[in-house]
Amino acid sequence: MTFTVRAEKGTCDSQCSKYSAPIQKQSAFNVGLFSHRQAEPRKSLPILYDYVYLNIGNNYNNETGEFVCEHSGIYVFNLNILKSRVCDSTTVSISKNTVSESSAYAYGNEGNFASASATTVIHLDKGDTVLTLINSSGCLFGSNVGYTNFNGFLLYPDD
Repeated sequence: MTFTVRAEKGTCDSQCSKYSAPIQKQSAFNVGLFSHRQAEPRKSLPILYDYVYLNIGNNYNNETGEFVCEHSGIYVFNLNILKSRVCDSTTVSISKNTVSESSAYAYGNEGNFASASATTVIHLDKGDTVLTLINSSGCLFGSNVGYTNFNGFLLYPDD
């Protein structure tokens, strides 16, 4: 079978449309922490990242620290943290709809830095939220290098 594509932009013969690639659903973000963060005693807090490197689909809200799912499917989320020197340990959770899915735990004596990472692969439905929570009394080191960062992307849409 042969078909002809005309040179004009956006036009082709009747066979052309069945060979066109569908528009892909896209969602990806990468955010970093530039300033230090410290949680309050006995209270977990959402982390508000200072810098947005990437926000394809605009599903990450920098004012709330939440990723809001637009396309149902399988997502990958990654978290890297650097504990600052003013506390002994820090735990940060990747939470889906306020339920922890994965955590990064950094431990080191006060006065020392410590790092940790967490990755999770989860299914999200449209409207689900994902955010990172710093657990009580934790502390994070912020830097313009982005030692503490959070990112995620849509791996496979449901449809």
